[in-house]
Order: sequence, then structure tokens, then C-alpha cells
Amino acid sequence: MSAYLTDTPPDHDTVWGWLARNEPWVLGTMSDPVLGCLGDQTKAMEFAQRAGLEFIHVPAPPALRARGIPEAFAFPTSVLHDVFP
Repeated sequence: MSAYLTDTPPDHDTVWGWLARNEPWVLGTMSDPVLGCLGDQTKAMEFAQRAGLEFIHVPAPPALRARGIPEAFAFPTSVLHDVFP
């Protein structure tokens, strides 16, 4: 699952990193976890914006970079708990 991890600030994670750390089986059930989680990233962006919380650009995890995606967003983990209850 390290292909879905990247460096993030404390108390932040990407949707891929959060799933890899907390619910790795979910990534294993997806035929394409990179594309499959893009909608979750959008949902996290919407949740964070509504709550007035910032999300930041971070280097994409290796699995995303291999697909030509250089950056991802890191969200406060409280937002990710709402996205993945």
C-alpha cells in the first residue's frame, strides 16, 4: 500500500493515503484505485470548503505519479473521517 502514501503535514492526508492507512482492503477491491478515488477527493474538497478548512497541494503518491498526476490534495483528517465514515 506504500504506492498510495506521500508526505503530508501533521493531521492531514490524501484520500489515497487515508484509505491505505485505515481501510486498505477498500483499495484492494477497486479495479482502478487512482481513478476510483478522484471522486472522493472532490467530495473531501467540498466538505472542507463548507467547513471553512484549508486543503493543500502535496506531491502525489507514487501510484498517481505513475499515471501522470504530479500533485494531490491533503485534507485535515477530520474531513476524511466525514468522507469515509
